[in-house]
Amino acid sequence: MSRKRCNKHGVTGLALTATLLLVGCAGSPARKDAAADISPAGEQTQMKYDQALAALNNNQVALAENLFKQVIADKPGLSAPYFNLGVIAEKQGDLPSARTWYAQALDVNPKDARALNQLAVLAREEGDFENALAFYERALKAEPNEPVYHRNIAILYDMYLGDYVRALEHYQRCQELRSAPDEQVAMWIADLERRIQ
Repeated sequence: MSRKRCNKHGVTGLALTATLLLVGCAGSPARKDAAADISPAGEQTQMKYDQALAALNNNQVALAENLFKQVIADKPGLSAPYFNLGVIAEKQGDLPSARTWYAQALDVNPKDARALNQLAVLAREEGDFENALAFYERALKAEPNEPVYHRNIAILYDMYLGDYVRALEHYQRCQELRSAPDEQVAMWIADLERRIQ
């Protein structure tokens, strides 16, 4: 897969719960990791959140959407349900709504790296490279050891900004952080090393 075509297909190493909702090499899958945040809100809210994820995994998108909204009504201070509603909207091609949900996730938690990553992806796909870079940098500041974010910012530097030195640094960091090397990233590293010398 070329780096240009990587904008739409990929996964994070985080909480892979709904392969139907992968949204970008870029992408972040539905968030499963809110249990620690939800538990203080009570067992009912946790059950709704778990049911929403199960519905998402079973391609019951309308039910999942409804349940995520119920979780927000129960405990509006959680970013994960907003993020998941953004993923649903993005998958359905409703990018304005996706942006709104991701922004609401950031209103609740300004360090929600997955929401930042998805906003960066959307900005990059629209040719707004300045905002894409700012969102990727914020995602990396929030989660500096997430290899996907290093890969994504490297793609931006490499393919869109022409900053091969920075691209190489982030591709290399991506490889360092992965549990097993990514063959595609290894090829990109070799290609950049040749071009830089």
